[in-house]
Amino acid sequence: MRSALVRAVLRDIRLKYNGDDDDQRHRTKRLKDIQTLTRENEVIRKEIANLDLEQDGLLLSQKTEQLMTNEGEIERLQSEGQKAVIATLTYPRSGASTVVTVRTLDIPANGRPASLGDPGQFSQTGLFKEIIQGETELQVRITNHEKANSFWLFIRRVFGSIFGGVASKAIGGIPSLVVGSTATEVKNIVSDAIVGGQDSDKEKSEVVAESQPVALSITSTGALQVTNADGKAIRYKDGVLHLDLVTPDYIVLERDKEDRVTNTKYKVYMKKGESNGYVELGLTSEPTS
Repeated sequence: MRSALVRAVLRDIRLKYNGDDDDQRHRTKRLKDIQTLTRENEVIRKEIANLDLEQDGLLLSQKTEQLMTNEGEIERLQSEGQKAVIATLTYPRSGASTVVTVRTLDIPANGRPASLGDPGQFSQTGLFKEIIQGETELQVRITNHEKANSFWLFIRRVFGSIFGGVASKAIGGIPSLVVGSTATEVKNIVSDAIVGGQDSDKEKSEVVAESQPVALSITSTGALQVTNADGKAIRYKDGVLHLDLVTPDYIVLERDKEDRVTNTKYKVYMKKGESNGYVELGLTSEPTS
């Protein structure tokens, strides 16, 4: 059986609806607040560098406290926009029934592009790097979880409580979890971990977009081939795989209307299976056997 090291990097992500409760006006204000606090911290750091430790001890303490307060607020504001992009590989190789990797990103709504790093730098845009033997199934999901780190710890705890031999690692800064046990309910457990089971409703994640599963296989010549559910080959130009995203379930979201005078509410309705953007992955493979 031929095998290859397959790398996937994020090239583009667009969502119609990203799960945010805040509207674009709120998002714009949040980004401006982050920029303001960042500039303020640059000034504070310069001021601290010019202070004398003995003569300006009190002022130094005050400036340091303000710097830490600002950093905490920046972190809080940044976390509001974080979404979890989750890639699941089913039986990619012997000894691994499932591999789950998580990349956190700030993904806007209304079809605007996410801010991605250099596709040539795996640490910035990589989604997974895994040895594939024969064939594996790939599915990508995006959640509205604003506390992606909490989500990652939760999904590790779920897997650890059910399966033995769970290994977790970080590849290029990406959390990656490998389930070694053979289990027929792995997919359901991944889904349950995403949409429920947290300690409070506030902590719950909701999958707002997911791709249809596709098969990645290594041919007899060691090349990477992608096929759909019908077994038909999917062509990807210049190594970029385009995956359409749909809503996995019926979604209702109450949001503030843009009208500042009435400040009324309106609801967003999306049916199950409705188009909700796309993700593009840059795929490369290197034969290992």
